[in-house]
Amino acid sequence: MILFPLYHPLGSFDSITDILQAECSKTSNRGLLICIEGGVIAFGSCMAYWIDYGSSFGPPDLVWRFPIAFQIVFALIVAIPMIFLPVSYCNSYIIEHMLKLIRNHLVGF
Repeated sequence: MILFPLYHPLGSFDSITDILQAECSKTSNRGLLICIEGGVIAFGSCMAYWIDYGSSFGPPDLVWRFPIAFQIVFALIVAIPMIFLPVSYCNSYIIEHMLKLIRNHLVGF
């Protein structure tokens, strides 16, 4: 679950964030949060495509530099608060299980 988004596209990451929201949010607003997340992802994808389309009419340096630089701003807005998110039980179990497998493989037991 932790290494999965590194090898797969955005759709796989969406399912992992739903699991984290389901584990950490209150039952009274869990469904609303998951729907808001889907809307934000759709809006972000739409905005990324429009920025890519709009910058394609500019000079050659703008065509590839601006969309990447613009995405870094939103990545920082998301990445910095992630430090303060709670670790879910499922993730901590998976991490501990993976570390145990790695230790056993390295030691040879």
